Amino acid sequence: MTFLKNILRNTLSMGFHLMLLHQLAHLSYNKLPLVGGFFSLIIKHFTQIYTGCEISPKAKIFHNVKFPHPNGIVIGEGVNIGSGVIIFQQVTIGSKGDDSSSRSYPVICSDVKIYAKATIIGNITIGSKAIIGAHSLVTKDVASCELVAGIPAKSLK
Repeated sequence: MTFLKNILRNTLSMGFHLMLLHQLAHLSYNKLPLVGGFFSLIIKHFTQIYTGCEISPKAKIFHNVKFPHPNGIVIGEGVNIGSGVIIFQQVTIGSKGDDSSSRSYPVICSDVKIYAKATIIGNITIGSKAIIGAHSLVTKDVASCELVAGIPAKSLK
């Protein structure tokens, strides 16, 4: 009975729906040659209305990424997110917003925790098992197993 409860709880969670919709948009963008871009755009807009999150279909998000409170999350088109990452509400992950053709996006390795309202921008790498504190602005690389917080984010020992 507990097994069935866990399956129902996980499949009915908004975080699960968010990942499922993103994977569908990403798959249609990459695998359907003529109409994939159109379908992925429709799925992206539906996801935005349904979950309150904006995730680009071009973003690469690996399996087992969790969104405990998926509200207001924004993930840009060139972002790479490894498996086991936990992303809380109001997180922004993207480029610095320059108009140059070589926009750079973050790479987030596996098992990273990103707490509420954190912002991660630019051509940076967040090492595996790192922790990004709430309300932090991360613009520089974060080493594996490092805890950073603040504006701008600094290592906490």
